[in-house]
Amino acid sequence: MPTIEELSPAAGPVSVRPPEDEIDDDEDEDFDETLMERLWGLTEMFPDTMRSAAEVSAQCSVSLAKKFYSFSRSALWMGTTSFMILVLPVVFETERLQLEQQQLQQQRQESFFQDIDLLQKHGINMADIKKMKSVGICTVKGIQMTTRKALCNIKGLSEAKVEKIKEAAGKMLHVGFQTAFEYSTKRKQVFHITTGSQDKLLGGGVESMAITEAFGVTAQLPGEEAYSGGKVIFIDTEHTFRPDRLRDIADRFNVDHGAVLDNVLYARAYTSEHQMELLDFVAAKFHEEGGVFKLLIIDSIMALFRVDFSGRGELAERQQKLAQMLSRLQKISEEYNVAVFITNQMTADPGAGMTFQADPKKPIGGHILAHASTTRISLRKGRAEMRIAKIFDSPDMPENEATFAISAGGVTDAKE
Repeated sequence: MPTIEELSPAAGPVSVRPPEDEIDDDEDEDFDETLMERLWGLTEMFPDTMRSAAEVSAQCSVSLAKKFYSFSRSALWMGTTSFMILVLPVVFETERLQLEQQQLQQQRQESFFQDIDLLQKHGINMADIKKMKSVGICTVKGIQMTTRKALCNIKGLSEAKVEKIKEAAGKMLHVGFQTAFEYSTKRKQVFHITTGSQDKLLGGGVESMAITEAFGVTAQLPGEEAYSGGKVIFIDTEHTFRPDRLRDIADRFNVDHGAVLDNVLYARAYTSEHQMELLDFVAAKFHEEGGVFKLLIIDSIMALFRVDFSGRGELAERQQKLAQMLSRLQKISEEYNVAVFITNQMTADPGAGMTFQADPKKPIGGHILAHASTTRISLRKGRAEMRIAKIFDSPDMPENEATFAISAGGVTDAKE
């Protein structure tokens, strides 16, 4: 730690020895001013965030010294100087810990969102980087999540260039095996978006770096998730999004209408291809405003696929395209640490009556969607405005139910 003399050149060297001359009543006022000037010089070494506290400490030093040492000039010098010398190491240590914490958070943020521009340091030219950005690959992790075949399909990227890009990305990221303890440390970056009555059911809320699927006869979102402390992207495939619902919810929470509406980025998808293309824009937006967006909603995931691919003859192609989209969603959620919430439709199961199933309806999308979704929630209608949410499938949550209500102000806790 630097000495006080080095940190406070303006105030001059600070001596802990009391003045040899005796105290003179006529000089008391001048002595107090000199002492305060010396102490004020010490406060100049403090950062702006702690300057006020240091100045208060200086004033307290003089007051305490006068009170307990009976106006002795020697005691004043010894008391105030000693007080500041004792306080300074504590203050500097506190500031050091705060700076270390800020640097650690910044390093975590930078390591999580490693910009693809960093590849220039490994010999990748900017022209090739721009080509990858044009298709939504904006981070180093995004390169690792993309196959060589897909990279070669980008116009202007040869196999040799792709190998060089892959090699550079591999040097910047650790993509091999790691211990469960190391992985558990990375999992601390996961956050949950609160849902109120369903938080207990979901273990704290809608989880980031995961896909949460809700299906049922009333699966449409009322939009409560639109104000979650971050921005939201809403992709509407059924033309059911209504901004006025957000205003009603804002009134319930006493939040400014403009602030809520500005936090939601809306897009209408018209075809399954358009829906896929919008994900490239989503990735670019998440990269452009890293850490700002917290939630991506697609309502609903299967609607356009059912229109564009009809009949059993196109079922295989539909499932292949669906798998590609779900894989893209999963990669986006992990790449940018956002929560993905999708709604799904249900269909009647013709063979359910033969097996005596309680509910003959099942979610569409088949095994492809079932395996891609991290958590699946089944919704069904209860009495009046009551709705019942049930964990249909989850890797870490037990089967359970939660009751909630849909009101003018959005999703609310069910009244007993």
